[in-house]
Amino acid sequence: MHDRLGERREAQGDHDVVIGRRRRDRDGAARGYQMHRGGRYDSDEDRSPSPGPPGPRVFSKAIRSAHFPARFRQPANLSKYSGETNPELWLADYRLACQLGGADDDLLIIRNLPLFLTDSA
Repeated sequence: MHDRLGERREAQGDHDVVIGRRRRDRDGAARGYQMHRGGRYDSDEDRSPSPGPPGPRVFSKAIRSAHFPARFRQPANLSKYSGETNPELWLADYRLACQLGGADDDLLIIRNLPLFLTDSA
């Protein structure tokens, strides 16, 4: 009886190894990794140097790389600037609207500015 139980345990151990290998392969594939020869994992992401953060080139790199807070909300009741109103007053209103939406960094407020300019501005 012990011999038969021992064989079953060994077979179960083999299954555990196979299941573990399949889980590792599946989890690696879900994360974007590919198994290569020799057991090394490598991602498919592009490792070439990036030309810089996105955004208008007239903005500094610091402005273009400003991060949006997780709960940032765009100003909803602010009309886009068209050049017909006093720019100083409009900018003050825009800044306040962004701050009320969760922006606490002026660099972020500047980065977001092109979204609130009309084509004629």
